[in-house]
Amino acid sequence: MRKGTEIKNEDNKKIVKNPDEIKLVKDMFDKLEETKSIRKTLFYINATYNKKYLYGNFKKYFTNTLYVGKYRNVDNYCDPYLTKKRWEKIQQILKRNVKVYNKKNVYIFSGLIRCPQCHNKFSGSYYFRNI
Repeated sequence: MRKGTEIKNEDNKKIVKNPDEIKLVKDMFDKLEETKSIRKTLFYINATYNKKYLYGNFKKYFTNTLYVGKYRNVDNYCDPYLTKKRWEKIQQILKRNVKVYNKKNVYIFSGLIRCPQCHNKFSGSYYFRNI
């Protein structure tokens, strides 16, 4: 369920806008367009609305198609918060908004080798211990 929605009428389970969170959702997208930064938007929303969102969970809100009224390739599934034009603009902002991790070690085979049993990709890690 996206932020700012609720299920109304338990019989037909229609998704509608949650009146208590409309302003939060509007501010969330407005601030992202203004700052072009998920991190700055996260800090703003947490401070303004006294929330404790984490970066990874918060970022997912901006890719949820329910905000444009679409669900599983069904257009007009629910009332949209955003127009399609604005949604596309936000997706472009997200493509340019890349989080950079400070890496001290380079693992050249990360993601290239797979486990023969579970088929997951291998990745490198570093652990330092004083002896």
